Amino acid sequence: MTVTFTREFMLERMFAGDAAFDGLFYTGVTSTGIYCLPSCRARKPLAGNVVFHPCAASARAAGLRACRRCQPDAFQAGVPVEEATFTAALARLDVPGVPSVQALARALNLSGSALHRLFREQFQCSPADWLTRRRVELAAARLLISADTAAQVAFAVGFGSLSAFGAQFRRVMYLTPQALRAAVRTGRSPRATPCWPH
Repeated sequence: MTVTFTREFMLERMFAGDAAFDGLFYTGVTSTGIYCLPSCRARKPLAGNVVFHPCAASARAAGLRACRRCQPDAFQAGVPVEEATFTAALARLDVPGVPSVQALARALNLSGSALHRLFREQFQCSPADWLTRRRVELAAARLLISADTAAQVAFAVGFGSLSAFGAQFRRVMYLTPQALRAAVRTGRSPRATPCWPH
């Protein structure tokens, strides 16, 4: 059975940030072109700019996009908002510009304990290991498409020293940067590398 709420009631619940109504209706904001959950903590819009939708699909059909803060699509799919926000933030992360785990926590707006917990739950690894592997993946791609030296690539992706770059590259890729380039140059397939979730 579909429950119908009055506009006045939905405005009241939206301004109250009432999470009990998340998923029962969605708030479309015409001035920004986004749609949110009633509990969204973003700045509340003017009532005149609000259009309510019964579901996320209806909001998308009206040309609105999902709010990055409250993640209404993730909510509808049953994905915890914290997890969805974390995954989206990682996808936008500038890995070479994040020099340490502490900087990673700041970039994701997370405490150290929350950062470690989410990496453990999502990737079964530490944040430091994830950063290292992402740097190596970026380095491998750059080695294959550019003429930069291994040193230039190492520093461009955020490694602080050539020795650390060489050791970590071999650990993750099972071959050296030079061997990777040589294999591609000669048409030989480099040794298979392990899959790693991003």
